Amino acid sequence: KELLETAYRSLIKNRADLVVANDLSQIERGKHVAYIINSEGEVESTQTGKEKIAQELLKIIGQKLKR
Repeated sequence: KELLETAYRSLIKNRADLVVANDLSQIERGKHVAYIINSEGEVESTQTGKEKIAQELLKIIGQKLKR
């Protein structure tokens, strides 16, 4: 919960549309959980692994650009 709150504060401070929160202590050989948080402070997606995180970010950003 603290991780998500910290990430959301960073999103607000930097006027971002999305932020990725991950616990650096959990990163092991490219496998870790990342939480993608939107501008409403909601966890839009949770992904594990660098490739899945990157794919999900591309999907979400693409959807936002279509709006």
